[in-house]
Amino acid sequence: MKSMQPSHSSPTFLIRLLAALALFASALTVPAQFIMTNLWSISTTNGDPYTYINTDGTQRGIAYNPTTNHVYLVSRTGGAQVYVLDGDTGAHIGQLDVTGVSGGGGGAINLVDCTEDGQIYICNLATAEGTFRLYRYADEASAPVLVFVGDPSLGDTNAPVTNSKRFGDNMAVRGTGTNVQVLVHSRGGRASGLLFPADETMTTFLSQVILTDAASGDLGVGAAWDNGNSFWSKAPARPLRRLQIVNEADIYNTSVALMATTVVNVALTPTTTSGLHSLPASNLLAVIDYGGHTLRLYDTSSGTGVGLQDSRPFPLPSAANGNGTGEPAFGLKNGAINLYGVDSNNGVLATRLVRVTAPIISGGPSDTTILDGGYGSLNVVANGSPPLVYLWYFNTNTLVTVATNDGSLSLTNVTAANAGYYRVVVTNAAGSSTSADALLTITPTVRSLVMEPIWRLPGGSRPYLSTSDLTRGMAVNPANGRVLVVTRVGGANIHVLDGDTGADLWTMNTDPTIVTGSAPGGFALNMIGVADDGVVYACNLNTGGAATKIYRWDNDSAATVPVVISESDPTFSTGRFGDTMKVRGAGLDTQILLRAQAADLAVLLTTWDGFNFFASPLYEDATDSTRLGLAFGAGNTYWSKGVGNLVQFEFDINTQTATTLVSITNTLFPNLGHPIGVDPRNEFLARLATFAQTPDNVGLYDISGAAQTNAPVLLDQEFMGSDNGNINAVGDVSFDLARGRVVVLENNNGLLALKYAPRLRQEAFGAGNILSWDGPGVLQSSTNVNGTYVDTPATSPHTNTAAGQLYFRVRR
Repeated sequence: MKSMQPSHSSPTFLIRLLAALALFASALTVPAQFIMTNLWSISTTNGDPYTYINTDGTQRGIAYNPTTNHVYLVSRTGGAQVYVLDGDTGAHIGQLDVTGVSGGGGGAINLVDCTEDGQIYICNLATAEGTFRLYRYADEASAPVLVFVGDPSLGDTNAPVTNSKRFGDNMAVRGTGTNVQVLVHSRGGRASGLLFPADETMTTFLSQVILTDAASGDLGVGAAWDNGNSFWSKAPARPLRRLQIVNEADIYNTSVALMATTVVNVALTPTTTSGLHSLPASNLLAVIDYGGHTLRLYDTSSGTGVGLQDSRPFPLPSAANGNGTGEPAFGLKNGAINLYGVDSNNGVLATRLVRVTAPIISGGPSDTTILDGGYGSLNVVANGSPPLVYLWYFNTNTLVTVATNDGSLSLTNVTAANAGYYRVVVTNAAGSSTSADALLTITPTVRSLVMEPIWRLPGGSRPYLSTSDLTRGMAVNPANGRVLVVTRVGGANIHVLDGDTGADLWTMNTDPTIVTGSAPGGFALNMIGVADDGVVYACNLNTGGAATKIYRWDNDSAATVPVVISESDPTFSTGRFGDTMKVRGAGLDTQILLRAQAADLAVLLTTWDGFNFFASPLYEDATDSTRLGLAFGAGNTYWSKGVGNLVQFEFDINTQTATTLVSITNTLFPNLGHPIGVDPRNEFLARLATFAQTPDNVGLYDISGAAQTNAPVLLDQEFMGSDNGNINAVGDVSFDLARGRVVVLENNNGLLALKYAPRLRQEAFGAGNILSWDGPGVLQSSTNVNGTYVDTPATSPHTNTAAGQLYFRVRR
């Protein structure tokens, strides 16, 4: 190996060192926020094999070796040693060879540090001038070599005060290969020493004094390199300083003292901080708080100060650290940043730094309208490192709620008092972001006692009531009140539910060798209807490329086998069929009604024997598209609803025509949803509102008399159990007149079963009147229209001959 001169006058060696310094300077990165998460810890009470971690005040130095993933801990319990721990687990591995290490009035070994290429340096605690010792290990398996002994300040008398020549309370190492620099500060003086190898043998180090503008004792216990030729210092109860070497060209010119001036002077809180270690490439500085016994992490990217990012406590039990000693150490492994620390008398702590980014709101909340008495949510989309905390405010300064990792503000049972402006502040460890205001409007509803829920099954409450757009058809069996639901979850199935409770009963037979429609583009089963005698009919969805198939079951039992009653009938050759289907009558009077989605055509199937059906086209005189609402009306009529008007047609099977009786515009009957059902006896229409209102709801309308030619009168509204998206606006509505019920299915939002009060009719009878109603109900009377109503034991029809004025109603 070529010999180099102690003066470091060799251009080759100087260029190599300057290149290393340039690398340090170029390592600056964009500021990042980190939080500390615990990896492991060892307390002073852990015992064997950690008896060297105790409360004797001698555990002061710690370092990380990136080439071995080992942590080195200095302890002088029972003799000066450097113990080796696993960086991931803290497991005790062994000790470094300390043969020949000796000297130092304060301890043969006090601190340890390591370079990126695995060189290890240890130093003693020198309490007298000229006794500071620095040892080097080429790697973990090597023996220590004494590379420097003497006074790092080279006899400087800049601050001839107590402890001005005490070295070894701090040490910072950087560089790789022969480009190693070791920084040490005087404990009580104002001078520092820069130690570096005299030649490529790395067996002898030279020292160059660094004179500072710090006050005596400011340099103290903590030392750390920063970017470029700057460094940090810290002493107990003294400011945190960042100093810059101003005469950089004189580095390695041992005949000239280096000068360093303070560029950052920060009074840290708490003041009981000392040991330092830095990660300049990430603008991070770690500090030991020996008073509060915490490991603290600071961001140094501002260049003018530091900002606390996180802290973690050392393991219990806590004990006083009268010497104010301890040290942190960063460790890089596979892109992860670990931070280790020792707090004298308080054990060892290992943490992992997790990079966090401040929240950014990328969407919402949006202005929202909710029906009075209903429910809904305001939603915000925010990106940032979890956990994100959402603080929702009402009308600027009223805190509504605090939620973690949930960007929704759920609102239930809303009233006019909830109307106003809402905003959200999203925070995490890195910062916060505030949304724009969103206006919540509360829309009046019609809530009465005409309808009352019996049971609800929200979307997702059962596998077949999923939120995956696979459940569209439903009907009530008039013969027994059971609810039949068609779903494609797990294949084409029909689920049978108890109409009183919504409990699952069984599934019907949908043998796939029989139920074979529909492809391409359609569904094997989509809609369902039940005749008054309990015979079940269901159809596929034919989108135009396959046959429209209708199936028949004698009843809704699990064992009943389906039969095909209609297939490839040319009547269904126009357009798409199977989005709607309604059934009424019984036996020979059974009628099945389907309607094309985008053509002015309906198809009515009738039977001459109860088993074989004949399809008749009904050509409508009105033009309206995308009809997803269909219901039989009174007599030879049916109702249809699409994106256009609500229309009642009168059909004539002989002329194959459907003539408009009533056409109610969107202005009078807003286009809130398509699925409808009709109770012809009571002249009620139920409509599922699937869009333009929150939450989705069922409205019951009066379509009697003038209401048929004017606007249907909204009598009551009830809310579905969930408000998931229903992009296709599909579902089904089925009345059960005998039981006074209406059941509603909404795709993605489950089932809602309601009971409703029948219409009360009267006709004059002598001096009194005859009261009648269709369906279950209890007659009530009162002497005052707004008074207290009492039940009247009566059945329909009821003849009232009571004297005086009475008011009547029917309750459910």
